[in-house]
Amino acid sequence: YLGTMSDVFNQLDEDSDGKIQLEELERHLSDPDVGAYFTSMGVDVAEVGKLFMLLDEDGNGSIEREEFMFGCARLKGEAKSLDLAILSRDVAS
Repeated sequence: YLGTMSDVFNQLDEDSDGKIQLEELERHLSDPDVGAYFTSMGVDVAEVGKLFMLLDEDGNGSIEREEFMFGCARLKGEAKSLDLAILSRDVAS
């Protein structure tokens, strides 16, 4: 599983700067492999903006490798995990 997360991160990080920008994530979610990866975690790829917001823990507008790995591990599981994570973040704000 961790190897897959790293592979997906590398695929999303088009310019190899160690960060995923929203535009990079949007472009790759239509890729069947990337879409299947997130779908297998119960994440609706149509919610790309919300997904990006949740993975971007520090809110700096990019997702670093550590944020991606931790965020995907946190989201993996129940079908509604993205909704629960959004609710949790909204409540904490």
